[in-house]
Amino acid sequence: MPRNERHVVPHGNGWAIRKPGSDRVSDTTTTQRDAIDRAREILANNGGGEIVIHRPNGTTRDSNTVPPGNDPNPPRDRGPAKQWIALGFLEWSTPGFG
Repeated sequence: MPRNERHVVPHGNGWAIRKPGSDRVSDTTTTQRDAIDRAREILANNGGGEIVIHRPNGTTRDSNTVPPGNDPNPPRDRGPAKQWIALGFLEWSTPGFG
């Protein structure tokens, strides 16, 4: 399944949000911060994904995952009971937990 991502790239005197493989930009802004916020909004409305942020010279600066996107390093699943056990508040023999 292809990743859902948007790139924040320099565009004229401002910044643009571009979907990979698209000829047109999704939106343009005057500041990079506004472009990042707009890209986050677009991805959140499309089920999450990855924002790839570029420097003014076009090289990649950073990337951010927007939930519920596919995080390359997701946290390990630890349900509430396992968290309490790990902290020493419950034991495995406690009925209804574990």
